[in-house]
Amino acid sequence: MLPFASIYYTPIIEILCCLGFFCCSFDALRQIDSKKIVAYSSVVHMNLVVLAIFTFTLKGLFGAVLMMVAHGLTSGGFFFSLGALYDRYLTRNVLYFKGLVHVMPIFCTLMFIFMLSNIGFPGSINFISEVLCISGIMQYNFSFLFFFIFFGLLVNTFYNF
Repeated sequence: MLPFASIYYTPIIEILCCLGFFCCSFDALRQIDSKKIVAYSSVVHMNLVVLAIFTFTLKGLFGAVLMMVAHGLTSGGFFFSLGALYDRYLTRNVLYFKGLVHVMPIFCTLMFIFMLSNIGFPGSINFISEVLCISGIMQYNFSFLFFFIFFGLLVNTFYNF
């Protein structure tokens, strides 16, 4: 709606998105509540979406739309699975879910597939959307953003595992 204002405030948005990557990634690393981990992961992915939108490139915009769809599917599946775990064990603490693969192997396989999709494993829809977003960002401004995005997505892998 406001194209000149969007162009004018792009550097501020870039800085806020990079701060969002770092703050939410490190907050997710220290959480023990499983739903908070997924919520912080959602914020990290939406920072990437906002950053891709503000590149004003076709790759970035298409990647942002695709990431919103992929994120809706992946995070919805994660929250549904964690809700099923909460109904069964009455806790969301990650420390109590050790050895779950011995009791619920099919469920753990499904959670593993959601986790691979959330980290952007090749072959998943999140991988395609992250590649498009990152290529749009690199087309727009390669200098300092690539390091922040790569580091944020690397930390994303750590807290998902």
